[in-house]
Amino acid sequence: MLKSYSKIIFRNLWKNKGYSAINMGGLAIGMGVAILIGLWIYDELSFNRYFKKYDRVGQILQDRVENGEKKTWFSLPVPFIAELKTHYASHFKHIIASTQTGERVLTAGDTKLSRNGQFVDAGAPELFSLRMVRGSLSALEDRQGIILSQSTARALFGDSDPMNKLVKLDTDFNLKVTGIYEDFPQNTKFSNVQFMGSWDYFLEKNQYMRDKKWDNHAICVYVELADRTDFKTASEAIRLSELSAIRKMDDMREETATRPEMWVHPMKDWHLYSDFRNGAVGDGPVKYIWMVGLIGFFVLLLACINFVNLSTARSEKRAREVGVRKAIGSLRMQLVGQFFSESFLVVLLSFFVALVGAVLSLPWFNELAAKQMVIPWDNFYFWICSAVFIIATSVLAGGYPAIYLTSFQPVKVLKGSGSSLRTHFGPFAYTPRQVLVVLQFTISVTLIICTRLFTGKSGLRRKDPWATRVMVC
Repeated sequence: MLKSYSKIIFRNLWKNKGYSAINMGGLAIGMGVAILIGLWIYDELSFNRYFKKYDRVGQILQDRVENGEKKTWFSLPVPFIAELKTHYASHFKHIIASTQTGERVLTAGDTKLSRNGQFVDAGAPELFSLRMVRGSLSALEDRQGIILSQSTARALFGDSDPMNKLVKLDTDFNLKVTGIYEDFPQNTKFSNVQFMGSWDYFLEKNQYMRDKKWDNHAICVYVELADRTDFKTASEAIRLSELSAIRKMDDMREETATRPEMWVHPMKDWHLYSDFRNGAVGDGPVKYIWMVGLIGFFVLLLACINFVNLSTARSEKRAREVGVRKAIGSLRMQLVGQFFSESFLVVLLSFFVALVGAVLSLPWFNELAAKQMVIPWDNFYFWICSAVFIIATSVLAGGYPAIYLTSFQPVKVLKGSGSSLRTHFGPFAYTPRQVLVVLQFTISVTLIICTRLFTGKSGLRRKDPWATRVMVC
């Protein structure tokens, strides 16, 4: 039976080359767009999952009241790190002080490069699960040590061994290369961190960092939760820690009036939930994931509707085939199986065309979306999702034609009256197709209007380049 179905399907596709090309081409374009959008959503949802301790690492933030409004700060007072390690160490496995990421000039011999980096505590490589190419995770225990990303080490030293060689940082610091780590992927918070220096050495060279005043907000603090501790518990423990500490100091009344409250922001929320409004965590970029996902669904739906309309438009040519098959004893379920098989084969071929199109357009799409996405050929779940995607699209695109075409009455078809759909379905024969066409144009116009609202002169998001880039994509 399958062999017979295959012959009939290929015969019909080859006989109607123009129709097949239009039908498969439209479906392939829709599926290609859905694949690209799926890759983009996967990249967003996997943000920071490069780190092995992804679900146990967080950053300590502070909420401060300013002019009656609560604002969230990423920088913390310099004395807070000592307060945290002295009174709250039981809640954390690691407490890491860090500078903000900043641009510095690295010099090795005659080579000078401008690179972004930060100074961190010695435990940072272990906390962030750095994949060391040379050296070990304890590389920053050397007070004058510096670890470089692979790309930076190659740019500074070429093919020579960079270990234990000196690197001048700006014009003052002379540091020794004690480790090389694999570059961070683009979809991580530290994607632009190309070197890490020793925190102790930074303190030694910067007098202002040794100032123990609580109004000196100059550090970032990253933590790993201790066992049997969650983010809520840790946040509750440290919530008023800074306030309690600075109240002990008579000269900090103004700082006390701001009522600082500390809390731990989980790494899994750093990207998707990064909007803070009046001390509460907003939705952030996660709202764009839902929006783009809906766009991908509607684009695929448009392609499926187009497939259905083209299939039903050829119904009068397929009517005699259905009539003959029913006359010689074919059951309706057998015919439904044949048409579903045809739909599945067309969708499968369209998927491979879409996959080729996605591969060819991915470099352009990466540039447009500011990503470094790749198709995960070796990922088992990718192929499982692809199989589900193909089956779901086959059912969605082929369900109505299969039921519609197999409902023809063989007597009327073979008597020659099958040329009119009204003969079989009455005055509402064309209603489903008309509804699909109206729905197709409604979705298309809605998508165009939404794009105009986001990127046009009346743009609702003109001040949000991230949202604009999403809509342009």
